[in-house]
Amino acid sequence: PDVRRRTTTPVYIILLDVNDNCPRFQQSFYSRTVIETADVGDQVLEVYATDLDEGINRRVRFTIDPASASPQDGFDLFEILSVNSDRANLQSGRIEVKNSLRNKAGTYNFTVIASDINGDNSTGTMCSVRVPVSVQVQEAINDAPRWIRPPSANFSIDVLESQYRGMLVYDCRAEDVNNGDA
Repeated sequence: PDVRRRTTTPVYIILLDVNDNCPRFQQSFYSRTVIETADVGDQVLEVYATDLDEGINRRVRFTIDPASASPQDGFDLFEILSVNSDRANLQSGRIEVKNSLRNKAGTYNFTVIASDINGDNSTGTMCSVRVPVSVQVQEAINDAPRWIRPPSANFSIDVLESQYRGMLVYDCRAEDVNNGDA
């Protein structure tokens, strides 16, 4: 008496993503110009990175490498906020004004790092990539020009109606203290 019994049961297999892809920036270099009167919190520029992993493993954290800032006070002027979304694996880091740019005209170079947010560095699966960023802070027109000659703004010149056309009447001079031009 051979009795065969048979049964079936569904087996569900859930595949979990391994954090095996590094983030990648969309550009190899980012740059922007901003005026020195920009307010604290104003957005300067946005950097973009993608990660081909799935779920939490696709999330990217953006930071500024403090050792890369040139000049060094550039690290104190700008900050980056991670703006993570699941839209087509695209993640962004928003670089904003951290402290007043007033009287800080010049070029500031630093490196932005995009890192796996869920990486486990002990197993070597955490990955990060770097991209150079350059921000040009332009001087704003803060002050009106200052009269050097005549010595005051309320200066009048009398001209005879018999003077010939093209004759020098008065030689005036002003100084722009914003950029040192006269």
